[in-house]
Amino acid sequence: MEAKKVIKKYYFYLTLLIFIIAIFIGIFIIINIKVPNYNEASLYYLILMVFFIAILLYFRQLLYSYNNLARIAKVILNQDKPLRYKKNPIIHKDYFIKNNFDTFTNNENYIIYYKNEPNRVLKFKKINIITLILILKKNDLDFYDKTLHEDINKLEATFSKKEFPNKYVIAAFKEFNGINKEDLKSISEVVSYSRLKQTYVQINVGLNKADKLAYLLYSNSYYPSGYYKEAVDLIKDILL
Repeated sequence: MEAKKVIKKYYFYLTLLIFIIAIFIGIFIIINIKVPNYNEASLYYLILMVFFIAILLYFRQLLYSYNNLARIAKVILNQDKPLRYKKNPIIHKDYFIKNNFDTFTNNENYIIYYKNEPNRVLKFKKINIITLILILKKNDLDFYDKTLHEDINKLEATFSKKEFPNKYVIAAFKEFNGINKEDLKSISEVVSYSRLKQTYVQINVGLNKADKLAYLLYSNSYYPSGYYKEAVDLIKDILL
């Protein structure tokens, strides 16, 4: 992701939308002045409104996508140094036991720990939030492995409607004997988006055994969302 280009595109489309809105307002004013006949003016207003709504819907989706990308791009531009880790969650499981995480899957490829918190109170609102820890045991296993995420879907199916989460905070850990550019690219492919009441954040962590450093996409000065910060704080708590 070319961070600066993404941010520039976001602001370009935002400026373009404002410019288009200004044009529509101008046309409304012109119709009001130039077309004194009420029925005729109403027809023009109706046609104009149809076009206006269609353009707004298009830009709404476009800006939503670029807004999420721009937030991640800002993290990239403010990226902090890798963390020197004291605890390796792939080897040491004490943290998850002490903090009441349950184990959903533990096979030869990965472990899924989870903590589901229905009705957590946040700023006078109740949210259903689930925290997931993905421990990838094999170096060649992708952070977004299909089988792993199918297991997460199976976990979701065990919850009742009242317990079903709408906020996801996910931290995925994988060990490396040495981290190259391709590894860094896969680690930095995070997911962070919010849509209506649904929020989903997954941050990937590469544990480099060679220098005992944890590589992840984070910034101490900027967070795309409160849930992204919660995921980063969780990762630090596990590692440090």
